[in-house]
Amino acid sequence: MPFYQKHSILANMDRSDAGSGDRHPYNAPDRPSGDAGNLSSCRRALELDRAIDADHRNLAPLSAAEKAECRKLLAKLIAFRLSKAPDHIAGQLIEKFGSFPATLQASPKDRIAIVGDARLEPLFLAFHHAMGSVLRKRITGRPLLSTETAVLEYLRAIMGFSMQERVHILFLDAANRPLADELLAIGTVSSVHIYPREVLKRCLELGATAMILVHNHPSGCLQPSSADREMTRRIALAANSLDIMVHDHIIITPSGSLSFRADGYL
Repeated sequence: MPFYQKHSILANMDRSDAGSGDRHPYNAPDRPSGDAGNLSSCRRALELDRAIDADHRNLAPLSAAEKAECRKLLAKLIAFRLSKAPDHIAGQLIEKFGSFPATLQASPKDRIAIVGDARLEPLFLAFHHAMGSVLRKRITGRPLLSTETAVLEYLRAIMGFSMQERVHILFLDAANRPLADELLAIGTVSSVHIYPREVLKRCLELGATAMILVHNHPSGCLQPSSADREMTRRIALAANSLDIMVHDHIIITPSGSLSFRADGYL
C-alpha cells in the first residue's frame, strides 16, 4: 500500500512535531498540534510517488487536475483558520506559487502579500513542520542510503521548493543511522556558502562519523555548479582528515534530485 494511503499527513498532525525549528534532533519528543482531519486527497502535493530512475527523481509539471487538487487541499487547510473565501485565497496562492508544497515553503512575506494578513502564518508553519516530522520519522533509527525514496521525499518536503538556496546536513553515526538533520546556511536564489570548519565542528559536537550534504537549487537545474563541486571537495578533504566520511551530496529541486556520488562528482 502506498505511503500516502497509510499515513495521511494531516491525519497524523496530532502525533507530529509541528513546533520544531530548523534543527531536527532525531530523538526530540513529539508535541501534539491538534487533529486536523483527513485531507490526503492531493497525493502529489504531499510527497513523491513516482518510479525511481537510478539516482534521479524527475517529476513532470503538475497537470491542471493536480493543481485543482492542490487548491482543494489548501482551501481545506485555510478553512481551519479563515471561514471567509478560503477557495479564493487558495486559488491565489496556487496561482502565485504553483503547488501546495511550494506555497508552504514560500517566505511568510510573500504569502502575506497574497493573503492580505498574517493570520494564516502559524497554520502554514505548523503544517509544514508537521509534514516534515511525519516524513522524517520514516528515516529515523535505521541506516540510510542517500538516494532511497524516504530520504528524498523528506528532503523535498522540507526544502525542495524553497526560493532561497539552503544547505542541510544529515549527520550519521557509525552505523549510518541519523543523529540530526540541521540547516547550516541560507543563501540567495542562486548561491549559498558554508565553511568546512563549521561543518566539522558540528560533526565533533554530535559524535558523527559520516554525513550527507544536501542543498537545493531554486532554479530547478540539477547540474552542480563549479562552486558546488569545490565546496564538496573542501568539506570531504577536511572530513577525511578526521576520519569522517562524506557519503554523498544531494541537489534537490522541485522536480528531482541528483546524487554527487552516483554521478561521479564525489
